[in-house]
Amino acid sequence: MCDEKTEGYANYLRQLISTNDDKEDKVVGLADGSVDAAVWLETDYLANKVKISSNEHILFVGNTKASKSETSSMIVRFEKFGMKYGWLGKRGMMVVDNDMLKPEEYDQFIELCLGYETTFEKIAMKKSKLKELVHKPEGLIDNKVDEDDGQEVVEVPDTDGKKKLSNALVAVGKIAAEAAVGVGGIGQAVGVAASKGIVDGINKIQLHNKIKDQQYRALAVILYIDGLSEFMEG
Repeated sequence: MCDEKTEGYANYLRQLISTNDDKEDKVVGLADGSVDAAVWLETDYLANKVKISSNEHILFVGNTKASKSETSSMIVRFEKFGMKYGWLGKRGMMVVDNDMLKPEEYDQFIELCLGYETTFEKIAMKKSKLKELVHKPEGLIDNKVDEDDGQEVVEVPDTDGKKKLSNALVAVGKIAAEAAVGVGGIGQAVGVAASKGIVDGINKIQLHNKIKDQQYRALAVILYIDGLSEFMEG
């Protein structure tokens, strides 16, 4: 169950569930074909709540009005870098905090995600702030110096011996489309300094939204690999 803001992540988890990704000697996430999943918006859930059996498994994605009365009593099974999932009985949740990760936390988040995929983003970092994420389709790698500003560019490699999921995991690093924001005429109205402050604020919001998008996609994968099978057995 989700709202419009988290519907994409609920659909992503449903797609992972439907993926035939088991190996000959290993089940990846849930056994292929063992679960039928459907995505309900909050409005659909509330309209049908009285008809839903207590034997049905329901996962609440994100913080919604409907989920708050359910999630407060759940046992947290995983909580790292603003991401959290857990459950009690046949009701579960996955949610990302609204607080923006600090640069050092973001580095650690990247390292955590490497254990769940074969390729990721090429990340450029400054000393005290996150730089724009640069997409790298192939995760090969070394360290380079950014010719534009002299900052080290860390390109993240694929490493052996970690948990891996096939190509479905490439989507963890997918960046959400930036919102279009009109700022025309601000400079004349409030002066150059104030205009820069507003633009900086907009850029920070956009960066936060991109990181939160990555957190939700990563959390969907982590839940699918490490927790969903146990949740479904409850």
